[in-house]
Amino acid sequence: MLIDVADESGFSLMDRIGVMHVLGDDALSLPVDVSRRDTLNPLVRERMVEDAIKIF
Repeated sequence: MLIDVADESGFSLMDRIGVMHVLGDDALSLPVDVSRRDTLNPLVRERMVEDAIKIF
């Protein structure tokens, strides 16, 4: 899952793990990986964003 986070939010690694837990374990009962769109490798970012499905 790709997420966008405001720079001033102070989003940390622990926040990312929390999002992964809520989405994966609690909501979907499936493993979920969460990445910030702005931290993706430029070599794959364009393709991933192009193929992404916006959910909200």
